[in-house]
Amino acid sequence: MITLKEVLKEICERYALKVVDDRDAVVKAFWKIIETRFKNEPFREYIVGCKLRRNKLVVSVSHPAVIQEMDASKEKMIKAVNNYLGESNIMDIIFKVVPT
Repeated sequence: MITLKEVLKEICERYALKVVDDRDAVVKAFWKIIETRFKNEPFREYIVGCKLRRNKLVVSVSHPAVIQEMDASKEKMIKAVNNYLGESNIMDIIFKVVPT
């Protein structure tokens, strides 16, 4: 009989999912990438915060039009954060509007 823990481990290995141990490191890496690689992008000033949920980075922005701009750079951001960390921790970035 196979245990639930073994099933979950097999699923994570099969789909190359990784449980992130240090959430703060991922968030800090995101901010570092935004400050360096995307320093000339106008959307930087509208980023209010970010947090990690289930291998997805949730980025809060203060204006809805910014989401369209950031969505165009989403894949670059994911690759940059994962390369910075040396692991594939981020599978997706979700942008959401928060009131200021």
